[in-house]
Amino acid sequence: MVMNLEINTAVPHGELAKSLADKLRFYIADTPVPVGGRLPSNREIARCANVSQVTARMAVMSLLREGIVETRGGCGTYVVKHPAELPLGRTGKPRRIGIVLSPWDSEAELVWNIRDLLSEVIGSISAGECKLVILTYAQWQEYAATDPARVILENGLDTLVWFYAGSCEIAFIARMEQQGVRQLLFHRRPPGLHSPAILYDDAGSIGDILSQLSEEERHRTLIISGDPAMPPYSYRLDAWKQQCGKPDADRLLTLPEAPFPQWTGLVLRHELERLKPKAVVDFAGYINPLSKLGEEFFRKLGRPKIFSFTPPAAWQGEHQLHYTCYEPEPRAMSKALRSFFQFGEMAATVYLPLHRRQY
Repeated sequence: MVMNLEINTAVPHGELAKSLADKLRFYIADTPVPVGGRLPSNREIARCANVSQVTARMAVMSLLREGIVETRGGCGTYVVKHPAELPLGRTGKPRRIGIVLSPWDSEAELVWNIRDLLSEVIGSISAGECKLVILTYAQWQEYAATDPARVILENGLDTLVWFYAGSCEIAFIARMEQQGVRQLLFHRRPPGLHSPAILYDDAGSIGDILSQLSEEERHRTLIISGDPAMPPYSYRLDAWKQQCGKPDADRLLTLPEAPFPQWTGLVLRHELERLKPKAVVDFAGYINPLSKLGEEFFRKLGRPKIFSFTPPAAWQGEHQLHYTCYEPEPRAMSKALRSFFQFGEMAATVYLPLHRRQY
């Protein structure tokens, strides 16, 4: 039988052996290779997976440590027990859903967008017959530090919902994709991943922002962004480039995501005083640090127009600033979530329209 051991290219090189070990477990379970059956040679495994023999040998060693296979001197590698099977959710509606919260959430307090989103998710799930398991980011990291697949096995999950997909999550999400585990991503889908995602209509919002700016204001806009290579910042910057041209490097301020270090307030003040922008576009949720600078500060700057994708309730900050905010349309989100949780189906990408609101 031909082995399907193709490795998802989104898996970093250091994760290839883990990904291949996952594939081998499913090969043993699905073929099925009987207990006592012989596993193909490392050379054959490497050829089918298009990896080196070193990677193939490391993957087989993982199965050896788990007691799934054993080597018999001069005879090859043999199956001694079947691996535990993941409760895959390939078809039908979800039955047991795991939600991994973002790094900024705790069991006691959720940040604004996750709080609203979780309410929509629970509302959609309550209309069906599925169970919900909520995991904090710290709990997920405990699984990730040892064997990430345990998050599925120990909780009996058939579906994973990610409220955050950063660099630490990409490899695992990619591995689960190639095993057929049903997953849903919110706000960002890093390059190389293919699970359904609910994203914001950033292009439409950027177009609306530009429609409110004169030519001079566009050229004198300060953009505040997170890592330009990572979604959603890459989405918004691409939309800006397509509609207005590439912003000057001097007018693109890259800062860390929340929770914001104290020094970011000093950097914001310095850059605003230095550039004296006609407009400020906040991609990264810095509306509250901006607000703390006060109305008098912005009056002395000439009252630049301020736009953000973050409402004033974010990060429990105090609202002291008048600005334009872009927020997702709740009805569109509810429709997408109902489709996924009640029927197990959704378009590969759902773009939520954002409506303009003045604060």
